[in-house]
Amino acid sequence: MLFEGRIRTLSQVDANGWLRREIIVQKDPNKGLPKVGDTWTLIDSDRDIYKLSFIKGANVSGYTCLGQPGKLKNWFLKHFLPQ
Repeated sequence: MLFEGRIRTLSQVDANGWLRREIIVQKDPNKGLPKVGDTWTLIDSDRDIYKLSFIKGANVSGYTCLGQPGKLKNWFLKHFLPQ
């Protein structure tokens, strides 16, 4: 099964001033997956492993949020900000 996701920048900042981001994933309309509470293991191109659960909070119809935004901060900093 293939899922499509989007990275969204949120309006809140953390204690260090980092603008929080999240990954939202489109649910399969026929099966309703992924569901809140489902757990995925994300392995990035550097072979770093992140175990994440889907949570409420996407606020976009047909989508759910992959993990809490703070859990992926290191991943975002490593892969999306200039070195």
